[in-house]
Amino acid sequence: MLRNYWKIAVRNLIRYRGFSAINIFGLALGMGSFLLICLHLAHEWSFDTFHEDHRQRFRVVQSVESGPSAGNQVVPVNWQLSNRVSEVIPEVDASVTLLTFGRQTIRHEEVSAHEPFAMASANFFEFFSFPLLDGDPATALLEPAKVVLSRQSALRYFGHLDVVGEMLEVGPMEVEITGLMDDFPDNSHLKFDFLFSLASTRLAFPDWDTRLENDYNSNNFTTYVHLVPGSDRKSVEGKITDWVTGNWDEEAQGSGTFWLQPLADIHLNSAGFEEEYHELPGNPRYLNAFVIAAFFILLLASINYTNLATALATRRSREVGMRKVLGSQRNQLIFQFLTESLVLSTISLFIGFSLVQLALPGYNQWTGKELTLNMLDWEVYALLAGIVVGVSLLAGSYPALFLSRFSPAVVLKGQRTQRRRLGVREVLVVIQFGISGLLVIATAIMYHQLRYLENKDLGFEKDQHLVVDINSRIARSQFEEIKLAFTKLPSVEVSSVSSRVPGEWKNFPMAQVEHPDHKEEQLDMIYLAADWDFLETYDIDLVKGRNFSRERNDSATVLINTRAAQLLGISEVNEQVIEIPSVRFGARLQQGEEAYQVRVIGIVNDFHFEDLRQSLKPMIISYYNNPYHSIDYYTLKISMDDPQQVVREVTAAYASIDPDEPVEYHFLDEQWEDKYRSDTRNGQLIAGFSGLAVLIACMGLFALASLTIQYRLKEVAIRKVLGGTRRQLVATLSWSFIKLVGIAIVLSLPLGIWVTRSWLATFAYRAQLSWVLLGGLALLLVLLALGTVSLRTLRAANQNPVKALRNE
Repeated sequence: MLRNYWKIAVRNLIRYRGFSAINIFGLALGMGSFLLICLHLAHEWSFDTFHEDHRQRFRVVQSVESGPSAGNQVVPVNWQLSNRVSEVIPEVDASVTLLTFGRQTIRHEEVSAHEPFAMASANFFEFFSFPLLDGDPATALLEPAKVVLSRQSALRYFGHLDVVGEMLEVGPMEVEITGLMDDFPDNSHLKFDFLFSLASTRLAFPDWDTRLENDYNSNNFTTYVHLVPGSDRKSVEGKITDWVTGNWDEEAQGSGTFWLQPLADIHLNSAGFEEEYHELPGNPRYLNAFVIAAFFILLLASINYTNLATALATRRSREVGMRKVLGSQRNQLIFQFLTESLVLSTISLFIGFSLVQLALPGYNQWTGKELTLNMLDWEVYALLAGIVVGVSLLAGSYPALFLSRFSPAVVLKGQRTQRRRLGVREVLVVIQFGISGLLVIATAIMYHQLRYLENKDLGFEKDQHLVVDINSRIARSQFEEIKLAFTKLPSVEVSSVSSRVPGEWKNFPMAQVEHPDHKEEQLDMIYLAADWDFLETYDIDLVKGRNFSRERNDSATVLINTRAAQLLGISEVNEQVIEIPSVRFGARLQQGEEAYQVRVIGIVNDFHFEDLRQSLKPMIISYYNNPYHSIDYYTLKISMDDPQQVVREVTAAYASIDPDEPVEYHFLDEQWEDKYRSDTRNGQLIAGFSGLAVLIACMGLFALASLTIQYRLKEVAIRKVLGGTRRQLVATLSWSFIKLVGIAIVLSLPLGIWVTRSWLATFAYRAQLSWVLLGGLALLLVLLALGTVSLRTLRAANQNPVKALRNE
C-alpha cells in the first residue's frame, strides 16, 4: 500500500510538472532560508555554552543604584570580591579574575605591533574549557612574566607553532611563552591573542598586595564564579552584596548591589554594560526578527503549495470520485495526499540543503561568522526531519482534507466543486502578500533610518580624517615635533592631539562638574582633552569667547559646548570659574585631593561625540595638559587623492621621531561606520530574506493565476468574440488578484510601522517616517504583482478564441 502511495505521488508530480516545479523551487527557497536562519540563530544562542558545566558558571556584575552612574551595569568589580569570593561565600567553589591595562607594544625580532591583551589568574584554563595546544594548564599562568599565545599570534610573530619557551618583548620587559592556546571559538564572548599571568602585576607594582589589601570599592577586575550544584543564585547574590557593601567606605554606602549573570546570557544580554572584553554584544531584537522571518518564509512557501493543490482540485476531482467509487476510504485519500506533500517536501529539502551549502562560504565571509552544517551531528538530522514533516503537514493538511471531501456523485457528473472554497485561496493570497509587504516595509524603514544616521549633520567633519594612536612616551611628550612633521606633508592640512576622538571605541570619561550657583548639584559631562588645533581640525564652530592658545597659559582653561553652557547658566563668556571634583573612566573614578578649578574661555557648537543611539551630551574640553586625562590620538585632516600614499607619508614622518614604535591608525569615517556595521549587516540580511519572501509569493501568484485563467479560457474567448479588447481582457483577468494584493499591502503598512518601533527606540535620533517611501513601496509591490499576473493574462488574451470554443 505504501509503495503504491509513493508511486502515485511521483506520477502526479510528473503529470503536473509545471506546477510541481514551482512548488518544489518555492519550497526549496523557503526551506533553505529557514535552515540558514536556523544556523545563524543557533550560533548566536550557542555563545559560551561549550564550557563544561556552563549553567553553573556566572559573571559578577555590579548594578549601580545611586550617584552619577546610577542605573549602570558595571562588569569589573573590586579586588577583594574577585580574589576572595570563593573563600567567603560557601556556594562559590571557584573563581577566576581578568584584568586589562589596554594595549602594549609587543615585539619579536622584526615583528612588532601594538596589541590588546589581558591578564588572568592562574586557574583560567582550569575554569574555562579553552584547550591548550601546548603547555600545562595548571602552571602556564602561575608565575610572573609568563604569557600564553593564541595560534594566530604565534604564526604572526614566529611563523610556527613551536613557541613554548620562546621570549617576547612586551614594552620594557621580556616575557616567557608558557602555553599555546587554540584561537578562541567564534561563539565565545572572550577573545584574546595574548593572555598574561595576573602575577605579572607584581613586577610593575611591588606594593600590589598592600595597595589592594582593603579594596572593596574599585571596579577593575572582571570576575567569573562557579557555583556548587544546587546553590540558590539569588541567595548567593545577596550574600555577596552584604559582604561587599558591609566593607565599603562611607561615601560608597548604598551605591549598588551585585548579581550573577549566567555565562550563556552574556553575549545577548550585555548591551550598554561597562566592560572590558566583550566588544560586540549581540542584539536579541535582530534575533527575534530572524525568527519571525524564518517562519514567515516557510509559511509563504507552504501557502504556495496549499493554494496550488486546492486550485488543482477541479482537475483531480474525478480521480478522487473514482477512488471513492472503487472503495477508497477518506483516511486513505488523506494519507495519499499527505504522501504527495511529503515526497515534494523531501525533494525540496535536498535542493534547499544544497543551496545552503553553496551559500555558506559567501554568507560566512559577509557576516564574519563560521557557520557549518555538520552532517555528523544528530541535531542536523533532527532539524531536517522536522522541516520535512512540518512543511508536509503545514502545506498538505488542508488540500488533503479538502480533496478527500469531494462527493463522487457530484464530481463524476462533471459538476464543479463549490465556489465558496475559493475564499480560502483568496485569504491565503492576502496573507502571503501581507507577510511579504510587512517584511519589505520593515526593511525599508530600517534602511531609511540607517541612511539618516549616515547623512545626519554631526556638528563636525568626519571625512578625510586620519587618526593615529599615541602609544609611546615619545609620541606623547614630543607631540609638537610630530605634529610639525605631519603638517609639513603636502597631503596634511592641519593636525591636532586629543584624549579621545568622535566615535571612540573606548569609554568616554565623564566629568562631575559642580554647578556654579548650586554647589550641591553635580552635572555629568563628557570630558575631553585637546590642543589649540582641535576645532580647526574637526571644523567645529566657536560660538563665543576664544579658542585655546599656544602662546597663553591655558593649562587651567576649558571650552564647553552649547548644551553644557545652558546647564551651567553661562550665556556670555567671562572666564567663569567652574570646579571638576572627579572624572569617571567607565567604572573607575579618578579624583584629586582638591577639585580641579578651571576658567571657561569659549563656547563651541554642539557636536556628536558618541553614536546617534545616545542623545547629545554636555561636554567640557580641557586643555591637553590637565590632571585627569592625557592625549591619546593625533587627528590629521588630509587630502584623499591617494589614501595609501598618505598613510605611507604619515608613517615615515612619525618614524622619523619615534622609530621604534609601530604606527597604529584608522580613518575616522570608517570608525563611525563600524558603529552601525552590525545594524547595516543585519538589515541587509533581513532585506535579502524579504526579497526571497516576495519572490516566493510572486511564484505562487503566477502559478495560481495560471490555473485560474485556465478555468476562464472559454469566458475570455466569448469576451473576445463579443468585441473585448486585449487591454480590457488583461484588466478583467488581473483585477481579482491585484485587489487582493492591494488589501494585503494596506494591512501590512501599519503592521510594518508597529513592528519596527522597538528597534527605532534604540536610537536617540530617528528619521521622520517617509510616507513617500512607504507609498512608493506599496506601488512597487502592486506593480510587481501586476507584472507577475500579466505574464499569464497576456497569453490568455492573445489566444485564438476558436481554440477554446471548438469543443462547444
